[in-house]
Amino acid sequence: MDSTVAGKRQGRQADHKVDKNYHFHGTFTAKDNHTIQYSDKFSFPVGLDIGTIKIAGKVKFTS
Repeated sequence: MDSTVAGKRQGRQADHKVDKNYHFHGTFTAKDNHTIQYSDKFSFPVGLDIGTIKIAGKVKFTS
């Protein structure tokens, strides 16, 4: 996962292989009025080919 918090680039989270039943999760730390932007790519086998899902989003934290 690539991300920025309040405009500052965060360290990239590690690539890893998981079981098909794995629940994807993560943790971000943000303060009030901080915005987190994120993006990631998930690749998986489909028959003899590889499928890919790309995600991206932006969240603003307010109290």
